[in-house]
Amino acid sequence: IRSVFDIYKRYEQTLKTINSIKKYIPDCFILFCECSDLTNYNDIQENIEQNVDQFLNFNNNSSVKNEVNSQYKGSGENSILLEAIKYVNNKNLIFDNVFKISGRYYLNDDFDFKFYNNNYNQFTLWDNNFNSYASLFYKIKYKYLNLLKTCFHLFIDKLKNGETLEILLNKYINENLEYKNIN
Repeated sequence: IRSVFDIYKRYEQTLKTINSIKKYIPDCFILFCECSDLTNYNDIQENIEQNVDQFLNFNNNSSVKNEVNSQYKGSGENSILLEAIKYVNNKNLIFDNVFKISGRYYLNDDFDFKFYNNNYNQFTLWDNNFNSYASLFYKIKYKYLNLLKTCFHLFIDKLKNGETLEILLNKYINENLEYKNIN
């Protein structure tokens, strides 16, 4: 709904994101989360499913879909991330690091995994604002995943009332997690 790109351009961008993750992050597990009606696009869904480790589509989850379609983008993203963490916990998946990347963004030759394979939680500033973290891409240590889940639960009402995910993420991370800013 919010994209200026048609479904085929978004699909192309998504494949570029997936391929960049595979190229630059060794031994990765890609959990792909979506909330689009792909009923008439089986070929797109099947191809994405074949290129990731797990594909989750929340289009039929009315509570997530309502948040994704709300006027507040961060509320939808927060709902999807809560479902992703629930999936990881329910499947007892364990990782060293958890990266979050949005679908039209991708890693490039400037990305060096060795700078992320450490004990830090790493965020970048949103628009060089010291009170705001970009939600497009960040890395946390797996051991903090449930703390991040708690954070996302605390954000629900705030996001539904128009506060931004980027500012809430920054405030909560600074108060509760060990972190390292990156650029």
